[in-house]
Amino acid sequence: MFENNGYKPIWIRFGLSALSAVFFVLLFTTKPAEAANTYCNSCADCQNKINLAASGDTVYLTQNIFNYPGDTCVKFLNKNNITFDCDNGAGGKYFINGLGSTNNAIEINNSDNSTIKNCLFSGFNYGAYIGNSDGTYIVNAEFYNNSEGILLNNSHSNIFTNIIANYNSDSGIYFQNISSNNIFSSVTTYYNNNYGMYFATTGGTNNSFNNIS
Repeated sequence: MFENNGYKPIWIRFGLSALSAVFFVLLFTTKPAEAANTYCNSCADCQNKINLAASGDTVYLTQNIFNYPGDTCVKFLNKNNITFDCDNGAGGKYFINGLGSTNNAIEINNSDNSTIKNCLFSGFNYGAYIGNSDGTYIVNAEFYNNSEGILLNNSHSNIFTNIIANYNSDSGIYFQNISSNNIFSSVTTYYNNNYGMYFATTGGTNNSFNNIS
């Protein structure tokens, strides 16, 4: 009877060595996925790109959107760490214009660490609705002729910098349902019909305001 005295057949030993080498190469040479930039030119196109985006990706708007008649133009739903950028490449902003009623320009719902930058929103119910979302960063954005410029609903530790929320039919910025620890810096809320900033009864605590006019 054949006895191997504890030794494995040579083809098994070489096979295991080869597999170990392949695993080592894959382990130390595989790079993490890099953030991607994608581009969109309509609400439907932008929504599709947001839906397909992975954490760290940026979606760029490439033209103005006029008279959008639908529901929310762009919705972040259970999408974390995604950026939407409306920079027009010439130091200005592309804008998204709606037909009012109940539609919203941007809705961030159950999504953390989202970024909205260089955008102008007008003609919507809410320019930006942020609900149950933390760590949102909105920078260099304008909200005109909406019902509410920005509405915060149960959202915390968000940052708003270089914001203009003027000429809205209700409030520039509306705090609802305990939205706390938010930071506002360089914010203008002129000529809104009711309030520049409005805090509901449970509007939240520990919000920080710097250079507000």
